[in-house]
Amino acid sequence: MTKTTLIFSLILFSFSIFSCGGSGGHEENPTIPATSAPEAPSELNYEQTLLNIKLDWSDNSDNEAEFILERSINGNSFTEQTSLTANTTTYTDNTITNSNQTVSYRIKAANSSGDSEYSNQIDINIIKIINCSQITTETTCLSAGVYSLQCEWNQNICENYKDNYDFIPDEVNSGNRIWPENHGEAHITTWKNDRLAAFSFTIDDNWAPNHNWWVEQGNNYDFRFTWFVIAERISGENSSFNGTWEDYKELFDLGHDIQSHTLSHNHGEFSIEDEYSLSQNLINDNIAGATAITLAYPGGLKTDEAEIDDKDIAAEYYISARGVGGHINKVDEIDYMNTYTIGTASLDPENRIGTPNLIEYNPNYPQSRTYRGWQIQLFHGLDEDEEAEALALMEYLDEHRDVFWVGLYREVVLYGLERDSAKLDILNISENTISLRLRDQKDNEIFNYPLTIKIRVNNDWLNYSATQNHENINASEIIYNGNKYLLIQVIPDNGDVVLMKM
Repeated sequence: MTKTTLIFSLILFSFSIFSCGGSGGHEENPTIPATSAPEAPSELNYEQTLLNIKLDWSDNSDNEAEFILERSINGNSFTEQTSLTANTTTYTDNTITNSNQTVSYRIKAANSSGDSEYSNQIDINIIKIINCSQITTETTCLSAGVYSLQCEWNQNICENYKDNYDFIPDEVNSGNRIWPENHGEAHITTWKNDRLAAFSFTIDDNWAPNHNWWVEQGNNYDFRFTWFVIAERISGENSSFNGTWEDYKELFDLGHDIQSHTLSHNHGEFSIEDEYSLSQNLINDNIAGATAITLAYPGGLKTDEAEIDDKDIAAEYYISARGVGGHINKVDEIDYMNTYTIGTASLDPENRIGTPNLIEYNPNYPQSRTYRGWQIQLFHGLDEDEEAEALALMEYLDEHRDVFWVGLYREVVLYGLERDSAKLDILNISENTISLRLRDQKDNEIFNYPLTIKIRVNNDWLNYSATQNHENINASEIIYNGNKYLLIQVIPDNGDVVLMKM
């Protein structure tokens, strides 16, 4: 082809491009490209029905081309779940096949100019919900898996099989205190001493220079604290910072607790199993009476990184492990092997993690369900600002002592796990005597922490006694709406309880 022919061909090709699409040489409805990325969606919420998760969110942009929903299973990395058209605000995920796992979601908007920031992230503990009225055989009852207390058991078929499942008291599900109406009626309270919410102070990485400060505040407020210690560093070369075993024995004897933050904070040449097991052994061997049965993952649970923490291995040695996450633990959805922890406290009720929201229902955060939950507060070393933050928390908790249970991390875990697997039977009710039996499905050598039972008694019970297995147990009384109730502390599987009017 000659040079002249090539030029002519190019001219014809250019003319054909600009003349297509109808008269006038342009499209009638051209697509106008977006000039900026869209605003991020917000208020991502959910509802669960069986294994289906219905999501909804607020659309805050008017120029999105699509929404991109991402999902994470059990703390692994997020992957795209689906792409949704503009202006969509709901989606139902019906692809989940397994219960007893944590699924996380987040969503963003996108257009030709880019992606928005992500919405809030929601973490959902998937519980298999069963329509109990449809259970018609013993086989179905036994194979159903974890059940939901949002329905009533088929008493004729399933009553004898309740012990095969976790049981959460009605009070936990309702979100409110329960006040039995009739003499002899009783139930397990959500938290110790019928408190509305639970709170635990935890301290990481030893920080011996702060020990005296914590002891002083513990004495001032009558609170006790949990140290998650890096075990191999104790009584080592830098004992002025990491402390000695004698130091931690003194803390333990004062009522504080010593639990595991692994052997070397995952910084040594140890396997994960050694990090967990050897730290536990060192604590138990060096502190008489200590039981290191809970763990704090260094940096939080990171199962997606090779050789850094392992939930399954942790469960072989511990009944609970503290993670991170920056959330309050929802009372009915606590993952005890990866509990949420808050690093920066807030006393602002308009803050999603504001401590007041544990004791007063905030309609602005219905999906967070912080009301009646468990807040775990994390501290390391303390400067003046951090001391002030801790003191403000203690002052607030002290002022609301009647509605907060400030318990050791280990104590709250024991109470929650026992409560969620306990069954209370009322054996006998008369005008002068009430007897009951409390059982759970846990190892009695470890799970021997007393649960609080609230019992309605006639108002003429001016004097009374409470025994379990013929031994006296703690009992106190409260008056509500003119009715008398007893709060008794009962250890599951430790014998029958008898209340007697004196």
